[in-house]
Amino acid sequence: MATQLTVIRGDTFPTQTITVTSDSLDFTNIVCSGQIRPHPDGNLLYTFAPTIVSGINGTGVVQFSFPSSVTKTLPPINLYGDLHFYSTGIQDRTLFEFRLDVLADVTHL
Repeated sequence: MATQLTVIRGDTFPTQTITVTSDSLDFTNIVCSGQIRPHPDGNLLYTFAPTIVSGINGTGVVQFSFPSSVTKTLPPINLYGDLHFYSTGIQDRTLFEFRLDVLADVTHL
């Protein structure tokens, strides 16, 4: 089940800290990328590179946020996003999915 996040279009999306854990995956030397689309198989709207906070055997921690210049370009709908993790110990896996509800900025209507 995807985590639900919300932002007002044109506002800065605050920093989100995501922790992923596993009894069998090694997150040492992880690299992470993120994507936002209108639906899971839709056209790519935005890509981003979360900041790696830590990566050890069994746990990976990343952070991401979006500036207002990005959120004002997103359509005011509930978008789909995901984080892809890469490392020798886990190859390439989508380990975090989210919905981003972009609300219209009613002060600019």
